[in-house]
Amino acid sequence: MALRDSLLRLTIADLYRPLWSRHILRELQSTIVRGDRLRSMADTPRTATPRFERPYTVTGDLDLLRGPSSGIVRLPTHLDWSGSAEYDLDAPGRIVDLYRAVLIEAASPQDLYTYLDGAMLRRLWALLWLPVPLRAAWEQRFPVLADISRATAA
Repeated sequence: MALRDSLLRLTIADLYRPLWSRHILRELQSTIVRGDRLRSMADTPRTATPRFERPYTVTGDLDLLRGPSSGIVRLPTHLDWSGSAEYDLDAPGRIVDLYRAVLIEAASPQDLYTYLDGAMLRRLWALLWLPVPLRAAWEQRFPVLADISRATAA
């Protein structure tokens, strides 16, 4: 019985030893030699840079957005490739979907001028779920949209 217990303890201790060794190895591997001093990887500043940053189109003037605000609109494939590209702008949910799709997928300002209306965009701005970089680009260009976001967030 004592032999079995000692073997069991030895086995359990052996299981923990490689983990401890890996931890020590990781510490040693994270050390960089710089000249005559050692620097830990944790001391080196790291900046998070995205691998891919999607370009978004922002118009120069909200008043140039004179797209439809009612009726049925069919978006071209490059703006809505989901298969349900027909939007009834008189239905509240569908107009929000159209504005979101056009803002995200617009390839040129002409897409924005054709399908978005400036006054309607101001009304819908707080309701639109948009990627953070896109929302930031539009709010930076148009402070009135940033004011709408701040007013609805409070």
